[in-house]
Amino acid sequence: MKKSILIRAGIGFLMGMAVGNIIAVLTTCSADGPVQFYSDFLLERTGSAAVAALLQTLLSGVYGAVSMAGTVTYEVEQWSLVRATLTHYLIIVLCYPPLALLLGWSSDVWEILIAIGIMTAAFFLIWLIMAAIYRRQVQKLNEMNRAQMEDLPSEEKEREQDRSVAPDRKEGE
Repeated sequence: MKKSILIRAGIGFLMGMAVGNIIAVLTTCSADGPVQFYSDFLLERTGSAAVAALLQTLLSGVYGAVSMAGTVTYEVEQWSLVRATLTHYLIIVLCYPPLALLLGWSSDVWEILIAIGIMTAAFFLIWLIMAAIYRRQVQKLNEMNRAQMEDLPSEEKEREQDRSVAPDRKEGE
């Protein structure tokens, strides 16, 4: 799992840098102004366009790394989809406010709450979609199992049913 976390974090870091810079450009560009890879707030705090751009890029990468590494929660087999989704959601949501304030993505609490509301809606929608996909996969597996059971002779069917009901029990118990 450690290797998976590191690989995902690396991919997330690169994706975070790219997405963070795209968002910075889209939110700072105007018809008459220059294109910037950082917020005016970050430029004022650092005093240097190069430092602001570097901070924007690196910290966006860190947020992407944390977000992607957090997806390993979905691979913990003992966890339900609800628990995995809620854990991943909390990882992302708890990291967002300090980063948003530090980088100047949000200037006040209301903007942060709106962003968290959007994240919440997105996570809920993703959870509904994933639950529907998993439910369909279980139905298909059950259908395949029923079809296989129908093809077995009656003695084997009884043994298979006994195994599926109580796999740890021995006959005669």
